[in-house]
Amino acid sequence: MQLDRPDHSLLIVSVAERSTQTHLDSLIVAARERVLSESGRQNIECWVGIGEPRTSVADVRESYEESRRSADVAQVVKVLGNVVRYRDLGVYGLLAELSEDRLENSIHSGLQSLLSHEDSKSEALLATLESFLDNAGDVKRTSEALCVHRGSLYYRLRRIQEITRADLANGDDRLALHLSLKVARLLDLR
Repeated sequence: MQLDRPDHSLLIVSVAERSTQTHLDSLIVAARERVLSESGRQNIECWVGIGEPRTSVADVRESYEESRRSADVAQVVKVLGNVVRYRDLGVYGLLAELSEDRLENSIHSGLQSLLSHEDSKSEALLATLESFLDNAGDVKRTSEALCVHRGSLYYRLRRIQEITRADLANGDDRLALHLSLKVARLLDLR
C-alpha cells in the first residue's frame, strides 16, 4: 500500500515469511531510486526511514511514526546515512522522542560554552571532543582519526577542559558531554 503526501510518502509492505532481509533491502533501494528519479531531487534530499515490522494492521501507525522519526533524524544526523531503520537510531531514537525545548535545556553548560566560543579553533575543538568521546577516550585512535599529533591532541583536550570546565577523566562529565553533543547534532546546532 502506498500513500503520497507533499513532504513524504508512505509504503507499507506485506512480507511473506520466506522473504529475506536482502529482498526488503532491494525493495527499499528501488523505491528510493524511483522517488529520486520521478521527483528530480538530489540524492542528498531523500531520506528513507524504516519502522519496525508489525503483525497487525492496527499497529501500522506505530511503525509509520518510527519511520518518520528515523527519516527526520537522518536528515539532521548525516552520519546515519539516507536509509535508516528505527532500531539503528541508537541514542538518537530516544532523544528524538523528547521535545526540542527539553533537548535544548539538557545541553551541558560546558558544551554550550564551547558551541558559543568565539575562537577560530572552536570547530576543531568540537570535532576533537566528539572524536575523543566516540573513541571511548582512546588517545591513539583519536589522534589517528583526526590526523593530528598526540601532543596537539593533548593540547586540544586541555583547552576543551578549560572552556567546558569539565573533567574528561570523569565518567559522568564525559557522558554528559557526549549526550550533549548528540543532542546538539539532533537540534542541528553543529
